[in-house]
Amino acid sequence: MKKKIAVFATGWGNEILYHFLTGAKKTFEGHNTDMYLFLCHPTLSDKDTHFRGEVNIFQLPKMENFDGALVFANGIDFQDILGDINRRCAEAKIPVVYTGNDKQNGFFVGSDNYVGCREMCDHLMDAHGAKKFIFIAGSRDNMDSNTRMRALKDAMEAHGLVLEEENIFYSNWGPNVSIEFVKKRIKEGYTPDAVVCANDSIAMLLCTGMEEFGYQVPGDIIVTGFDNDPFAQVYDPAICSVDQRFDRIGEKAAQTILDTFMGKECPLKQTIPCEFVPSESCGCTQARDFSLIRRKICKAKYMDIARESLFDQNISMMERTIMQGRTYLDLTENFRQIHYGFSGYQKDAFHIVLDPLFEQTIFNQERSLREQGYPEEMDVIFSIKENQVITDRQFETSKLVPQPFEDEESHQYLFLPLHEEEKNMGYIVFCDDFEKIAMDVRLRKYIERMNLVLGKYYRDLRVSVLHNRLVELTETDALTHVKNRTAYRQREVVMQRKMETDDTLLFAVAVFDINNLKQINDNLGHEMGDEYIIQCCRLICKIFKHSAVYRIGGDEFAVVLENEDYEHREKRMEQLNAELEEIQTKRLPSYKKVSIAFGMQEYISAKDKEYADVFKKADEAMYRKKAEMKKQNAVSL
Repeated sequence: MKKKIAVFATGWGNEILYHFLTGAKKTFEGHNTDMYLFLCHPTLSDKDTHFRGEVNIFQLPKMENFDGALVFANGIDFQDILGDINRRCAEAKIPVVYTGNDKQNGFFVGSDNYVGCREMCDHLMDAHGAKKFIFIAGSRDNMDSNTRMRALKDAMEAHGLVLEEENIFYSNWGPNVSIEFVKKRIKEGYTPDAVVCANDSIAMLLCTGMEEFGYQVPGDIIVTGFDNDPFAQVYDPAICSVDQRFDRIGEKAAQTILDTFMGKECPLKQTIPCEFVPSESCGCTQARDFSLIRRKICKAKYMDIARESLFDQNISMMERTIMQGRTYLDLTENFRQIHYGFSGYQKDAFHIVLDPLFEQTIFNQERSLREQGYPEEMDVIFSIKENQVITDRQFETSKLVPQPFEDEESHQYLFLPLHEEEKNMGYIVFCDDFEKIAMDVRLRKYIERMNLVLGKYYRDLRVSVLHNRLVELTETDALTHVKNRTAYRQREVVMQRKMETDDTLLFAVAVFDINNLKQINDNLGHEMGDEYIIQCCRLICKIFKHSAVYRIGGDEFAVVLENEDYEHREKRMEQLNAELEEIQTKRLPSYKKVSIAFGMQEYISAKDKEYADVFKKADEAMYRKKAEMKKQNAVSL
């Protein structure tokens, strides 16, 4: 039976995550094992509502349905989230391997951050004479960042130096605030020889910030990073860094999971040696052939710019196509169009599923989208596998994918959350496409825009439903609940437009006036008069059940007869007359003994140019009938 491995990660540090996944994928291939990656992009600076909407994707998998888990904790700086994952894996009794955090109950496979960073820091002091340092840390709880800081402190101590607390800055991985901190320390009179950064992204932007501040790197100040990001290698200056060999970490983590399946004993903690990479930002200009590296990257970058332009066009097309819809069901057809216009990104196995509350709360505005977890079933909005569109409308959420691959090959599924702030809308699934992680900027742009447009579509549908209900209220008679005079005025406009544009138009107008209403009001009171109006209206609605009935005055009603009611118009009028005559033979209270005068006029295109002309003739016919009824039955007007 195929094994299922859950992988938890954030998209921050996408390059090292991609290498980790590549190594794990390589190890799992040939072992009938699928990987399910649950990915999000929360940050420490997020609003709490947005943060919860992102990390909710970690609640999607039920761990008892998995055989093992990998937790790429390097970007998960949230102990409560790691603790929750750890608890769920323990309850499911499945092996879990962490990287980036060795404080949880499970196996740990990571890089030897200390040795690589210590080698780099010793190099700065021994080869370049650096003595005064600033350390730009990540977050306070990040194990890797703290290990790198310890390596710097120990290296400085070995050289008779001390890293003062005032020269440590916890950036929460924010480059801009890091630049401002270094500027502040320089203005205060502390001029560092080197700034050691917790990762390459901070280091690259710090180099730019320092040059704008008037400091040259490495001439006036040394800047180092960590991770050996490909962009850091071609940046000017290329960043002095440490390669953590995450591909090998991924291989070892996956192998640990496989070994537990076979009953082998595995060490609880394993480390992979890091590789120190000297470079231009520390002054080692001969360390590598930077010219060759940059030429290669420039060629690749040119193609990437062309692809990025097409990607942006497709993103805009996606937004326009979705927003053309007017109903919930339109989403399915719109996503079908999007896929065939955007298939270069979405590929041939791709799924969009929404929480059923997305549709339900459009119409029931007293309910709202859920804020945590997922329902037992999800709505399939769009699903395609091997270029075959899946038509299933719902599937069990525990299956995660509407139509997973069932062969013996190893497959990879990437799950991303769809949400608006803390409100959960659903999720997207990409299949066999971990390469998207390497181009994380594009992936984030895709999911951010998808969330924005779906959120707007959802709000627009809710507003539309609310608007229609308000219109219905303003066009509904409060007493009888049929259409009122305002609605009738709108119908007059519509019919006039049809008369002017449709040569085949067929319709008739029937006008009704209640008899004896004044007598009932005067003798029994207006409450009974209202009941009498309701009884009369019910009879009209009963006869003309295929047409809208309008109350156009206190005791007046009108019906525009089209289609079936028009075809049987004479029969309908005869039926009404027969019903009225039968009522008069019965012993009923006066407020139930309804009497209605009526008249009808067919539209004759050769004679009638205005809708009002048709109505006037029907009204005149009604008054003739009323006069006849008054003469025969002594009814009151």
